[in-house]
Amino acid sequence: MPWKNPKSKEAIEYQKRWWEENKHKKNKEQIRENNRKYSKTEKGKRKIKIKDWKSKGMICDDWDKFYDKYISTSHCESCNLEFGNERCNRRNLDHQHSSGHIRNIICHSCNSFRSKYDKQLGSVLLEIHRYHLINR
Repeated sequence: MPWKNPKSKEAIEYQKRWWEENKHKKNKEQIRENNRKYSKTEKGKRKIKIKDWKSKGMICDDWDKFYDKYISTSHCESCNLEFGNERCNRRNLDHQHSSGHIRNIICHSCNSFRSKYDKQLGSVLLEIHRYHLINR
């Protein structure tokens, strides 16, 4: 507060104005409950999912359009099985970890396989690079 005397007229007016602007912040339980309700709405789910993808370093030009594609995709783009069965239980967003670019919407099984393949490929490329550095 910018005033030295907390009982001054300006200070009291400031306190009233601040209370009106921030009274919603007083009840933390109510805020938590509102956040829980919002996270269950379609808009909340969209916002949370996109924020999660961004925090993992994924890159996309139009997140809203891509989220709509992600939700509407019913089959794995790798094995072409429908999401929800035993082998193809849930959808994952496959992306290149080094660049962050999104490749496909695939099932968890295909994503795990592709991850192992990418690591092996990265190791092979690294060894080829080392070989060429040594044999120049």
